[in-house]
Amino acid sequence: MGNEHDAMDAMEDMIVALYEKIGQLQMNEAFYSWSKTILVNRCKTLHKLKVMIGGDRYDNDRGQVTGA
Repeated sequence: MGNEHDAMDAMEDMIVALYEKIGQLQMNEAFYSWSKTILVNRCKTLHKLKVMIGGDRYDNDRGQVTGA
């Protein structure tokens, strides 16, 4: 992820997604792989966003682009 803040953002997003979609889980045994898939997908999305915006110019705490 690049730094601790980005990793924590991805974890927080995963927890929210798990809470919102827990009803879609069909087998309790699949929880680990299901949650890991959600986390990996969120990490990929955040990485793509960071690359598209220009890396360090993206302020994850506020979700805004900062000055160049």
